[in-house]
Amino acid sequence: MVLIHDFVAGRVFRVRFTPPAPTPVGRGTVYVLEDGFGIKVGYTSGSVAKRIGELQTGNSRRITVIAEIGIATPELEDHLHSKLNEWNITGEWFAR
Repeated sequence: MVLIHDFVAGRVFRVRFTPPAPTPVGRGTVYVLEDGFGIKVGYTSGSVAKRIGELQTGNSRRITVIAEIGIATPELEDHLHSKLNEWNITGEWFAR
């Protein structure tokens, strides 16, 4: 079970997910970021810090890490997106 804490609104989201066994191909990190306005749930097979740098270029608000889930798959990212869909702003960004 993954817990996502929304400290602004005081909510906790419990998301059940059984990840597939990790394989050499597809290992990566699912990350949860925030920029003071929204949260972003994404997946990277590289460094989360590098991904933040790529995202920061197009965002004037400072992006910080809320959570990282290691040895994750894109399917976990998709699952989290589906559970947070009602708060979707655009793409992978969700309302706080």
